[in-house]
Amino acid sequence: MIQIANKYRAVLFRGLCLTFGVCLSPMILFAADETGAPPAAKPDEPKVVKVVLHPAKPPAAALQFPLLPRFVDQYPGNAATLYAKAAVLLVDKKDPNELWDKIDRWLELPPAEMPREEVEKAVVSHQAILKIVTMAAHRDRCDWEPPIREDDDIFGILLPEVGPQRNVARLLALKARMQISEGHLAQATETLQTGYVLARHTADCPFLISGLVGVAISNIMDKQVLTLIQSPNCPNLYWSITALPSPLVDLRPAFEFEKDDAVLAFPELRGVERAQHSPEEWAALLVSFGRRVELISGAVEGDPAKRAAISAAMAGAAILRFDPAKADLVASGRDRKAVDAMPAAQVILLHTVLLYDVARDEMFKWFNVPYWQAQDGMAQSDANLKNDIRQRELVPLASLILPAIANVRKASVRSERRIALLRVIEALRFYAADHDGMLPAALDEIKEVPLPVDPVTGKPFGYTLADGKATLDAPPPAGVTWEQLGARCEITIAASK
Repeated sequence: MIQIANKYRAVLFRGLCLTFGVCLSPMILFAADETGAPPAAKPDEPKVVKVVLHPAKPPAAALQFPLLPRFVDQYPGNAATLYAKAAVLLVDKKDPNELWDKIDRWLELPPAEMPREEVEKAVVSHQAILKIVTMAAHRDRCDWEPPIREDDDIFGILLPEVGPQRNVARLLALKARMQISEGHLAQATETLQTGYVLARHTADCPFLISGLVGVAISNIMDKQVLTLIQSPNCPNLYWSITALPSPLVDLRPAFEFEKDDAVLAFPELRGVERAQHSPEEWAALLVSFGRRVELISGAVEGDPAKRAAISAAMAGAAILRFDPAKADLVASGRDRKAVDAMPAAQVILLHTVLLYDVARDEMFKWFNVPYWQAQDGMAQSDANLKNDIRQRELVPLASLILPAIANVRKASVRSERRIALLRVIEALRFYAADHDGMLPAALDEIKEVPLPVDPVTGKPFGYTLADGKATLDAPPPAGVTWEQLGARCEITIAASK
């Protein structure tokens, strides 16, 4: 069983190594069509997801099948304690890797082609865990209570409860597909409710890595919704999908925490702008700070030679870049004479905080802008961090711990795009139900329900119709490959029986 460690997570983010590769790996809309494996395609060509629809209108009560629990179905309590219990039980089961490999293969099969007895056995053997998770999904809050204030080594905080939740999501997906294959569509919707709440609750732990696991779980549920709405008797879920929050997994709390993790991780930096110390005290603060930076770099654990090399490199940078650092402090508004009179250690610490604050705000400000407007700015900020800030740093704080915002944002907008595409697909089903099973020649012919724009481009999705087959396109923005952020669906209407 894989457990997620928050330890040195910022270093992992810079390299896009998120423990088990969720969310940031190349992906298409729903990973595979219902033939069992992703269609072959070149790396920079769209992989086609084939979708077969049965025309259907929404039910008379448009929100009859919600994808999140209603308020009346929620109960007071903290869901985190139940999720933690489920995680312990799942780890204690010691399921072999072969089982999870099988589950992954089953999840790629059309529901009717899954090995029924094996699937049922797998679901039933985990029924106690699934019951606990369902109870958790109906609690009115989720507080993981990470020891952020109590533990001064915030990069060493472990998150053992988070990793198992992805396997719980796989079990929920399997259960939903089994229910779909049996025609229990309302029950499948309730199972998907639990999965979507699990995604949101997992992200309630205020670390970006937790948020990205939550995004990965929501992706798993999105694929099951696509399977569900292709079922012959499934009611149209347009309004239920539209009712999902946007974004479904809110990364804002994690971003707010990550903005301040430098002062939480390095007590030496707290109040350094206003501090008054003797030269000896400044020197001691710098030594303490430098040791923490060395440790968090991860390259020095258990290797004195590497630690000595890093210390020498930092000392060399301080000598070579000391005068430019003083110039930066003056340019930021400090008095030239006051800067010249500062002890060297004070200059280094103040300059480190200055560059960190500039780089952090330059990167994080784009999080509050729609993706299509933020893409270029995020890319430029990331390039500035690599090519400018890193060259000016005396101590590599910003380049060490600031996460790759552009890649995190990309993972988030991929999730938004999938849900928007599900809305469009359901709108097509609605249109077909009103037009004798025919697909529209263009999306603007759909008047039954409003259509979302593509969250990636800010424009309508691409759409063409030829020979009764529609192509729904979600192209990548300029400078991004189809493999990284593109999707294409080939949509047909099922033949009448």
